[in-house]
Amino acid sequence: MAAIGANITSNYLLKRAAAGSYSSLHDLLNPFLVFGIGFAALTLISYTFALREFPLSVAYSVVTTLAYVGVFLVSWLALGEHIPPLRLLGASLVLVGVICMALSVDSNSPMQAP
Repeated sequence: MAAIGANITSNYLLKRAAAGSYSSLHDLLNPFLVFGIGFAALTLISYTFALREFPLSVAYSVVTTLAYVGVFLVSWLALGEHIPPLRLLGASLVLVGVICMALSVDSNSPMQAP
């Protein structure tokens, strides 16, 4: 869950940072940019921990898809982006797919070593 939250936060902050202009080194110290990069690093670190617990095929699919849906919601709620009905339907279908993948994980079987 940390990887998903960090990914969503990173994307939101980087979008906010992209609204600025970068004409000098001082501008690169924009807090949205700095924290966006920090949360991107946190995403990678927490995703690595998720890989210890889940098969790659499940971890990658769940983390990236739930981050996609989270960014989708944040872009609509916090940034006011317009979401057409067809895009909403597509995101809903993606979410149903990842739920099916997550439910397929057998918590009683040991992880396969690489």
